[in-house]
Amino acid sequence: MLTALKRSFPHVSWWIALVLWWASVHPTLMPRTSVTQGMISAVAIGLGLMVGSLVHVVVAAIATRTGRSVPTPLGGRGGRVLAVAWAVVGVVGVVLWHGWQNDQRALVGLEPVGAARIVPMVVVTAVVTVLFIVIGRLVGMGVRRVHRGVTRVVPAWLAVASTVVIVALVVWTLAVTVVGARLLDAINTAYSTVDDGTEPGVEPTTRTCARAGRGHW
Repeated sequence: MLTALKRSFPHVSWWIALVLWWASVHPTLMPRTSVTQGMISAVAIGLGLMVGSLVHVVVAAIATRTGRSVPTPLGGRGGRVLAVAWAVVGVVGVVLWHGWQNDQRALVGLEPVGAARIVPMVVVTAVVTVLFIVIGRLVGMGVRRVHRGVTRVVPAWLAVASTVVIVALVVWTLAVTVVGARLLDAINTAYSTVDDGTEPGVEPTTRTCARAGRGHW
């Protein structure tokens, strides 16, 4: 399965994904759970694969127009070098991530956690990354079908622009009506006030400010 995934994208995609994954495990202001880190890492890998694929397409198009071949700096060893890089950087990254997260937990007064939390982080990253790839493949198949349908109706010079507009409208509609609405509901649920009333028997204050200390307002 790993070999199939590696062959599904050009090497440049996996190199960019590795760089973005490495950046994703670096600490921020707040500690992260294994699931949260796994999701962030999967998004970073998916973004890297997408950007790398775009770069490869552009380079291949330029090479075709200029009569050249797509450059392969490492030649036939590129796949092995890439696999070793992922293995080394991956192991070092998850070990450092665990230490960094315990440092962040100490800063906010939380107890350190064991190295076992690395396992669910890696599992979530792998599962969500594969899910992103599958979804991306399905979306790509859908876009190609839409484009074939459009080319039967409009001239070839207008087909690409028409396909882009149709796909953009579909994505925008789904983002606003489905994902956006649910995201706003989740944010409102998490951060909205739960109880705006006053407990029975408690008289609400009528003062406009509270005393901060003796002689201060």
